[in-house]
Amino acid sequence: MLKKVTEELGKTVIIVTHNTAITGIADRVVRLHSGEIDFVRDNEEPLPVEEIRW
Repeated sequence: MLKKVTEELGKTVIIVTHNTAITGIADRVVRLHSGEIDFVRDNEEPLPVEEIRW
């Protein structure tokens, strides 16, 4: 559903989680450490949700 919103409506979805498995579906990953941005990584080939190992 969230992927559909981004594609069809052109909206940005932000997911905040401790589950790093989810980063595979993201277009961009921003990691925070101690309240500061640790790194920003663009994901050139995001995985389909069905391929994520939870």
